[in-house]
Amino acid sequence: MDALRLENPLGNGRPKTYIACVDPPFAAVASAHEWAVAQPDWRYVEIAIGHDAMVIAPELLSATLLRIAEGG
Repeated sequence: MDALRLENPLGNGRPKTYIACVDPPFAAVASAHEWAVAQPDWRYVEIAIGHDAMVIAPELLSATLLRIAEGG
């Protein structure tokens, strides 16, 4: 198996947003949330739904993605 090599920085110059699903908390990704918050060029957004938001709350996730895309 070959290693993945990224030739451009994360986001490739585009705005970056981390969406954290925080209700209930999912300990396995807590360090990823902390990492995202610490990035000066990332936007951090929390939504009050579980880690599998795309399955249990697709409308909420879609609305969040649209709001981010519109700059809100």
